[in-house]
Amino acid sequence: MFDRKAKDVLPQGSVLFHFWHKRFLEIAPTVFAVFQEIKGAEVETPLECVISGRRVRARADMVYDNVVLDVKTGAAPSRRQLEEGNMPQLPLEAFMLKDKTSGAVMRFLQLKNRDVRMIEYSGTDAQKIIDAAVAKTVALFKQYGESGASYEYRETGDEKYKAWDDLARV
Repeated sequence: MFDRKAKDVLPQGSVLFHFWHKRFLEIAPTVFAVFQEIKGAEVETPLECVISGRRVRARADMVYDNVVLDVKTGAAPSRRQLEEGNMPQLPLEAFMLKDKTSGAVMRFLQLKNRDVRMIEYSGTDAQKIIDAAVAKTVALFKQYGESGASYEYRETGDEKYKAWDDLARV
Protein backbone atom coordinates (compact mmCIF):
# COMPACT_ATOMS: atom_id res chain seq x y z
CA MET A 1 0.00 0.00 0.00
CA PHE A 2 2.72 2.51 0.99
CA ASP A 3 4.69 1.38 -2.04
CA ARG A 4 1.81 2.28 -4.36
CA LYS A 5 1.35 5.67 -2.70
CA ALA A 6 5.04 6.45 -3.14
CA LYS A 7 4.78 5.61 -6.85
CA ASP A 8 1.82 7.99 -7.15
CA VAL A 9 3.74 10.86 -5.56
CA LEU A 10 7.17 10.39 -7.11
CA PRO A 11 7.87 10.92 -10.83
CA GLN A 12 7.94 7.86 -13.11
CA GLY A 13 11.35 6.14 -13.01
CA SER A 14 12.38 8.07 -9.90
CA VAL A 15 15.78 7.04 -8.58
CA LEU A 16 14.51 7.95 -5.12
CA PHE A 17 11.68 5.44 -5.40
CA HIS A 18 13.95 2.63 -6.63
CA PHE A 19 16.52 3.32 -3.91
CA TRP A 20 13.99 3.32 -1.08
CA HIS A 21 11.76 0.59 -2.53
CA LYS A 22 14.53 -1.98 -2.03
CA ARG A 23 15.11 -0.79 1.54
CA PHE A 24 11.38 -0.74 2.22
CA LEU A 25 11.02 -4.35 1.09
CA GLU A 26 13.88 -5.33 3.42
CA ILE A 27 12.63 -3.35 6.42
CA ALA A 28 8.86 -3.84 6.20
CA PRO A 29 8.57 -7.50 7.33
CA THR A 30 10.66 -6.96 10.46
CA VAL A 31 8.96 -3.70 11.40
CA PHE A 32 5.55 -5.27 10.81
CA ALA A 33 6.40 -8.31 12.97
CA VAL A 34 7.78 -6.14 15.79
CA PHE A 35 4.78 -3.82 15.83
CA GLN A 36 2.34 -6.74 15.68
CA GLU A 37 3.60 -8.04 19.04
CA ILE A 38 3.60 -4.64 20.78
CA LYS A 39 0.41 -3.71 22.59
CA GLY A 40 -0.38 -0.42 24.30
CA ALA A 41 2.78 1.40 23.24
CA GLU A 42 3.34 5.11 23.73
CA VAL A 43 5.41 6.83 21.03
CA GLU A 44 7.65 9.88 21.39
CA THR A 45 7.29 9.47 25.15
CA PRO A 46 8.75 12.25 27.29
CA LEU A 47 10.83 10.96 30.21
CA GLU A 48 12.89 12.73 32.84
CA CYS A 49 14.91 12.19 35.98
CA VAL A 50 17.46 13.94 38.17
CA ILE A 51 21.11 12.92 37.97
CA SER A 52 23.65 14.70 40.20
CA GLY A 53 21.15 17.41 40.96
CA ARG A 54 20.48 18.15 37.30
CA ARG A 55 17.22 17.48 35.49
CA VAL A 56 17.77 15.24 32.47
CA ARG A 57 15.04 14.94 29.84
CA ALA A 58 14.59 12.58 26.92
CA ARG A 59 11.98 11.59 24.38
CA ALA A 60 11.84 7.83 23.85
CA ASP A 61 10.86 6.53 20.42
CA MET A 62 8.55 3.96 22.00
CA VAL A 63 7.68 2.75 25.50
CA TYR A 64 5.53 -0.28 26.36
CA ASP A 65 5.33 -2.55 29.40
CA ASN A 66 8.82 -2.25 30.90
CA VAL A 67 10.48 -1.79 27.49
CA VAL A 68 12.03 1.29 25.95
CA LEU A 69 12.66 0.96 22.21
CA ASP A 70 14.91 3.08 20.03
CA VAL A 71 14.61 2.86 16.24
CA LYS A 72 17.95 3.17 14.48
CA THR A 73 17.99 3.70 10.70
CA GLY A 74 21.65 2.74 10.72
CA ALA A 75 23.71 0.60 13.05
CA ALA A 76 22.79 0.37 16.72
CA PRO A 77 25.57 1.12 19.20
CA SER A 78 27.86 -1.80 19.92
CA ARG A 79 27.76 -3.61 23.25
CA ARG A 80 31.21 -2.19 24.02
CA GLN A 81 30.10 1.39 23.35
CA LEU A 82 27.11 0.87 25.63
CA GLU A 83 29.13 -0.80 28.40
CA GLU A 84 31.60 2.11 28.35
CA GLY A 85 28.73 4.60 28.69
CA ASN A 86 29.59 6.25 25.39
CA MET A 87 26.16 5.92 23.76
CA PRO A 88 23.88 6.90 26.64
CA GLN A 89 20.59 7.80 24.95
CA LEU A 90 18.70 4.52 25.30
CA PRO A 91 20.33 3.50 28.61
CA LEU A 92 19.40 6.85 30.17
CA GLU A 93 15.85 6.47 28.86
CA ALA A 94 15.75 3.00 30.46
CA PHE A 95 17.05 4.53 33.70
CA MET A 96 14.23 7.08 33.56
CA LEU A 97 11.71 4.33 32.83
CA LYS A 98 12.92 2.27 35.80
CA ASP A 99 11.39 4.88 38.09
CA LYS A 100 8.01 3.77 36.75
CA THR A 101 8.63 0.02 36.46
CA SER A 102 10.69 -2.70 38.10
CA GLY A 103 13.64 -3.16 35.75
CA ALA A 104 13.71 -1.87 32.22
CA VAL A 105 14.40 -3.72 28.99
CA MET A 106 16.28 -1.86 26.26
CA ARG A 107 15.62 -2.65 22.62
CA PHE A 108 17.13 -1.25 19.47
CA LEU A 109 15.17 -1.82 16.27
CA GLN A 110 18.11 -1.71 13.87
CA LEU A 111 17.14 -0.89 10.29
CA LYS A 112 20.67 -1.05 8.92
CA ASN A 113 21.09 -2.02 5.28
CA ARG A 114 21.19 -5.85 5.06
CA ASP A 115 21.03 -6.12 8.86
CA VAL A 116 17.46 -5.45 9.99
CA ARG A 117 16.84 -6.91 13.45
CA MET A 118 15.88 -6.34 17.06
CA ILE A 119 18.71 -6.06 19.58
CA GLU A 120 17.73 -6.47 23.21
CA TYR A 121 19.45 -5.96 26.55
CA SER A 122 17.67 -7.05 29.70
CA GLY A 123 18.36 -8.19 33.26
CA THR A 124 21.93 -7.79 34.50
CA ASP A 125 23.18 -6.88 30.99
CA ALA A 126 20.77 -3.95 30.86
CA GLN A 127 21.60 -2.90 34.41
CA LYS A 128 25.35 -2.88 33.68
CA ILE A 129 24.76 -0.67 30.61
CA ILE A 130 22.39 1.65 32.48
CA ASP A 131 24.89 2.02 35.34
CA ALA A 132 27.67 2.86 32.86
CA ALA A 133 25.56 5.54 31.17
CA VAL A 134 24.59 7.13 34.49
CA ALA A 135 28.21 7.03 35.74
CA LYS A 136 29.46 8.63 32.50
CA THR A 137 26.77 11.32 32.76
CA VAL A 138 27.72 12.05 36.39
CA ALA A 139 31.39 12.30 35.38
CA LEU A 140 30.59 14.71 32.54
CA PHE A 141 28.41 16.86 34.79
CA LYS A 142 31.28 17.00 37.27
CA GLN A 143 33.88 17.74 34.60
CA TYR A 144 31.96 20.55 32.91
CA GLY A 145 29.90 21.80 35.82
CA GLU A 146 32.02 21.83 38.94
CA SER A 147 35.49 22.26 37.49
CA GLY A 148 34.45 24.73 34.80
CA ALA A 149 36.35 22.82 32.11
CA SER A 150 35.74 24.10 28.61
CA TYR A 151 33.83 21.97 26.16
CA GLU A 152 35.95 20.28 23.54
CA TYR A 153 34.97 21.28 20.02
CA ARG A 154 35.52 19.13 16.96
CA GLU A 155 35.23 20.75 13.55
CA THR A 156 32.76 18.84 11.41
CA GLY A 157 33.20 20.47 8.02
CA ASP A 158 29.40 20.57 7.79
CA GLU A 159 28.19 23.95 6.48
CA LYS A 160 25.31 24.17 8.95
CA TYR A 161 27.82 24.23 11.85
CA LYS A 162 30.12 26.82 10.24
CA ALA A 163 29.08 29.47 12.80
CA TRP A 164 30.37 27.22 15.58
CA ASP A 165 33.68 26.79 13.75
CA ASP A 166 34.05 30.57 13.76
CA LEU A 167 33.11 30.86 17.44
CA ALA A 168 35.60 28.15 18.34
CA ARG A 169 38.31 29.98 16.38
CA VAL A 170 39.14 26.85 14.48
